[in-house]
Amino acid sequence: MKINPFLFLYFFIWSQVLLAQPPQYTAQAPQPTLLSNPLYLGYGLDLQGSDNLMMLPENRLNPDSRKIGIHFMRLKAQQPSNLPPVFYLRGGPGEAVYPEEFYKYFTRSNHSKALAFEVKQLNKKRDVILMSQRGASRSPGLPMFQFKYQYETGTQTEPLNPTKVGQKQAKALKKRLAHYKKLGVDPAGYDIINLTEDIEDVRKYYGYDKIALVGNSFGSQTALAYHKRYPARVDRMLLSAVEPLDHAYDDPQGVWQVLERVAKEAESNPTIKNQLPKVGLLNAVKTIVQRLEKGPIKVTLDIPGKKSQTVTIGVHDFQSTLLHPFSRGRRKRLESWPKYITELYNGDYRVLAYAALKYRVGRDSDHIMPIQMDNSLGISAKREKVLDNQPAVRWLGDVNARYKNTRQVTTSPVVNDNFRKQNTIEAPVLMIHGEMDRNTPLGNAHFLMQHLKNGHLVQTVRGTHGNKWQLFLKDKKLGAKILQFMEVDFDKTSFQNFKKTLPTQYVFPALKFLPIQGKTLYESIWER
Repeated sequence: MKINPFLFLYFFIWSQVLLAQPPQYTAQAPQPTLLSNPLYLGYGLDLQGSDNLMMLPENRLNPDSRKIGIHFMRLKAQQPSNLPPVFYLRGGPGEAVYPEEFYKYFTRSNHSKALAFEVKQLNKKRDVILMSQRGASRSPGLPMFQFKYQYETGTQTEPLNPTKVGQKQAKALKKRLAHYKKLGVDPAGYDIINLTEDIEDVRKYYGYDKIALVGNSFGSQTALAYHKRYPARVDRMLLSAVEPLDHAYDDPQGVWQVLERVAKEAESNPTIKNQLPKVGLLNAVKTIVQRLEKGPIKVTLDIPGKKSQTVTIGVHDFQSTLLHPFSRGRRKRLESWPKYITELYNGDYRVLAYAALKYRVGRDSDHIMPIQMDNSLGISAKREKVLDNQPAVRWLGDVNARYKNTRQVTTSPVVNDNFRKQNTIEAPVLMIHGEMDRNTPLGNAHFLMQHLKNGHLVQTVRGTHGNKWQLFLKDKKLGAKILQFMEVDFDKTSFQNFKKTLPTQYVFPALKFLPIQGKTLYESIWER
């Protein structure tokens, strides 16, 4: 049969267009089932609303999908106005919202205090919808506390082998995903598109024309994903610890730049600078890597109340715990890093060996929803090539091994490069990003700024991954000013004029580095 070349070309072009489109998730009924309870947040907040479960398909691509409860809290505006509501999107992936986050830990948690401050400010003139993520283990409604998989991480006598761990991780995940499928759970529904459609269904249920978005870390990525699908619905965005859509994989060079900033501050600190390695902290890191590459090291640990243990450590053990593994809090990890590197450089490997003993031996478990969600975003081949060829990979190793180990076995549909491509955003966007953020390096925010028609970045010196809440706790006056972003009518006051009232930089206090001399980090473990 003779084929018309023009007809063939026509069908070929249209096939490529269709392949470039994201999956077509079926539209839902305009009024899905909603289960609701009255909600009151006390302890000085005095906020009222409802605690809700919206019954939605687990997988919108599957016409036979079961219904699951999508949880959210809705707070009615304290001073009702015509301003669009705020949808507050959590990070992770894997974070949820629940009333106890505001009052159960209110007197003990700085995070809760900062969150309460932020939400109360946002709620002055706007409804606030706090969204839990589908499948999050702590999410009310349909909690799946066992939505996990387990894999072996290594032995006491062999150094960490990331290739072997990756193979075991992939095998265990594949087996567990099949197990859940047999039970009637559809893990493929835990992806970025179903997540954005949850937001859209809640918006439609209440009849909101537009919505404002607030997101930190993965929450910022969720906000950008929603904007990608529904740009006309987005009023404005307040983002922190920013992750653009093609930046789900970690940036090795960005991590190295954080270490450069910490090293520079430590090496100019008059109290400790003369006690640090003469070669400099970054060169000390390189020396430790080179030593361990020559061969593993056996370390004998004297553990109080137990028999001594001998642990074998290698280069990948060090690269997996580049910061002091027993410091609590992101800032404290940075403050203990110079001491950690100095002790290793000077030949004291006990803390690293104990970390290997504690975390490497036996089994580890991970939640399934986050890896399904992250791998549904994936990465463009172009960006992956850039990341894999950065100079810092030589010293940090493959910081994205977790994604690469599992992306062939996760079952969530993966978005394409067209979805990941960052288009120009017309809506006003205010960002807060820390210079010492290891999780989402500062370069993410500068990348996004290039694509914002109405954008502003508050860059925090010494700010870490939670820099927004750190700022709100340190300077509530500035925090309130930043949050006025949600109250301004940009039809009357231009965003360009408003942003002139905001700083471009906020400086946190100097890092309080641990003393280099005296009690070792290993000895300090037993004082807790």
